[in-house]
Amino acid sequence: MADRTAVVTGASGDIGRRLVPALQARGTKAVFVPSEMDLSVAWEEFHQLLLTHVPKTVYHAAAGRKNLESLEQLSLNSAMAHHICMAIAKLPRDQRPVLVNLSSAAELGVVDDKLDRVDENYFCSPLSAYGRSKLCQTHVVLSLAAEHGFRAICARVFNIVGLGGKKELMFESWARQIREMRREGGALEVGDLDLVRDFITADQLVDFLIRLGEHPTAYGLVNLASGQGILLREAALALRKLSGFDFEIREQKEKFGYNPVRRVVGCTAKLEAILGHSIHFDLKDSLRQLLTT
Repeated sequence: MADRTAVVTGASGDIGRRLVPALQARGTKAVFVPSEMDLSVAWEEFHQLLLTHVPKTVYHAAAGRKNLESLEQLSLNSAMAHHICMAIAKLPRDQRPVLVNLSSAAELGVVDDKLDRVDENYFCSPLSAYGRSKLCQTHVVLSLAAEHGFRAICARVFNIVGLGGKKELMFESWARQIREMRREGGALEVGDLDLVRDFITADQLVDFLIRLGEHPTAYGLVNLASGQGILLREAALALRKLSGFDFEIREQKEKFGYNPVRRVVGCTAKLEAILGHSIHFDLKDSLRQLLTT
């Protein structure tokens, strides 16, 4: 029998469906928040769920869809975070779980190109409705945790590789195009390749989320990043080499639009200080796995 219980919001989402079995593999009982429980409306029902199961950790992986209107998305993500925090705050102090909130590097916005790595103290100016809603969610969680005296961790997640699910991410899109080219020919259509990004795998994301949630003292905003800056042009060339056949890489900046965020690499000093080690991202291994999926 599991001696530790965790509650997971968004358990049917791309991250939640990986998080639940990973928790169970560690001997943790994972309690799903029912889909009919609307966390954006009120906190009382979620509070009752916490009273029933007495979890050590709550992993908040639910989020509003990225295609929502700006104000609707901001309101939804902020309301969910607020109600989860209030449900925790209303518990007896000795029953309050640690809240692990999934924040996003989309919160950062434009970063100075000369900045080698972005730490948790960087002033954010998000460029998208999604980024603004996630930044607001992060502030809601950290401020309410401080006000009501419970521990909260906001894991700022950088670019994920191998997540799967409904939304196709960049490297997954490239790998799919290459599989189609094997049958039909053509070129790999990409956007601006002169961008530098920080990547982690889906498995690393889940592993480090759980490590942070189980750590006895971790709190506050923490970058979930590798600290490795990868030029997208190098990634595209590596993918072509790994595929075993030659094809044109067609850069279509006009189609995909100009991206003012030229370089974003996370500082991992805080993550290393908490857990004793950081995330190592193996680009070639990750790309190889995408090609064989």
